[in-house]
Amino acid sequence: MSVLSLIPHLDVNPDAYTPATPAQSYSPALVGCMISWAMYGASAGQCWYYGRSYPHDRLWYKVLVYGLFLMDSALTALSSYLEWRVLIMCRRKTSLECATVIPGESLGVFLITASIVFIVQAVYAYRIWIITGRSWMITAAVLVSAIIGLAVSLANDSYVAIQQTISPHQAMVIVVAVSCMLCDALISVSVFYYLHPKRSGVMRTNPRIYYISTITMNMGLLNFFLSICIVIFSTVPALELYVSTPLAIIPKSYINSAYAVLNARKARHPKARNFRQSTIEVPPLPTIHVTTCPRMSSSLKDSPQTV
Repeated sequence: MSVLSLIPHLDVNPDAYTPATPAQSYSPALVGCMISWAMYGASAGQCWYYGRSYPHDRLWYKVLVYGLFLMDSALTALSSYLEWRVLIMCRRKTSLECATVIPGESLGVFLITASIVFIVQAVYAYRIWIITGRSWMITAAVLVSAIIGLAVSLANDSYVAIQQTISPHQAMVIVVAVSCMLCDALISVSVFYYLHPKRSGVMRTNPRIYYISTITMNMGLLNFFLSICIVIFSTVPALELYVSTPLAIIPKSYINSAYAVLNARKARHPKARNFRQSTIEVPPLPTIHVTTCPRMSSSLKDSPQTV
């Protein structure tokens, strides 16, 4: 028995492959939706932390944080409704509407997902522009890849709406994933290169720079890995059922990465706490007054002594 045959609905014979129905593909979508719920809780906590830590932050930062949270809330509500529709409303139903017609809420999910990814990538492009000393070449490369991903995503949404199909265009999904991979790779490599102490002279004792660069590279690698999963699942017909899992996770990952980088300015990393503790000065010892004894010499008897 092959190991691949243990995966549900997976047929290793390409000739026997048939398009998946909603009843067959609900499991990967449900797993992705459950993970996105947990990541929504993380983004809500980070948004609350931002409001308490930066009450006087720049206006456009506030618009970015709270706007992304509203979009994240709408995305979570729509994706939850879609799962409820598949698992409850269309359970054991073979009607044409449940089998082939995509609901209008799905178009909203696709549109919000594309908008979130593009906004976060544009914010990272602005930060790369600052980190690289206003290098237009690297910034333009990040922006071009982000714009290509947004344009192809909108074209895919139009295709789904016109065709009234439950499956997005495979080639468009691959192009969007590749553009995200390129954008995330440029961001992570640029941050690592320009914030390296041997390259820029930035001291690692500064906890904020250390924390911001670490978070940016880690979240970039996570988004890069999710994009690779989308490409692999989309190109292999037998694994196409599982593409809905990383598609549901990737917008949440982008939102949490943007929140983490903005909140890193507070320097709550353990290295930051050690850095602050090392600058504490020890106060001087208090003065101790000693009362003289009657048997002591007259010189000590006249006035108290200090040690």
